[in-house]
Amino acid sequence: MAAIDRYFRILAETGASDLHLSPSERPLMRLHGRLKEVEDGHSALTSAEIEALFEEITPKVNKAEFAEGNDTDFAYEITGLARFRANIFRDRKGVGGVFRIIPSEILTAEALNLSPAILQLCYLTKGLVLVTGPTGSGKSTTLC
Repeated sequence: MAAIDRYFRILAETGASDLHLSPSERPLMRLHGRLKEVEDGHSALTSAEIEALFEEITPKVNKAEFAEGNDTDFAYEITGLARFRANIFRDRKGVGGVFRIIPSEILTAEALNLSPAILQLCYLTKGLVLVTGPTGSGKSTTLC
């Protein structure tokens, strides 16, 4: 188990959508659209500590991309829990990252309580349908 998995498990257990790790900041999660500390009383992480967390889970090709361009995106999975869409970056403060949880179980349209009007969009044969909204509003889930 990678050290960062602890944070991912907390995200999944609480229903949070994102994990934000930034140097000199406490680990944060996005829960119901608001940023909240992952663990009460957890101290701020240094850039080196964050980089060490990422080292364990970043694929080799992405490590090379990060070394060259200070930014990379990849997916990470904890079997039986969820997949995570990852973006790690380097900015003026150091190394940071944002992770979006992608649940393993894809909900049905009925489980999402989508209206019949929304379901009819699936049968359109012409035109353009835009799915927009703020972070955590369900755009990716809707598209799935």
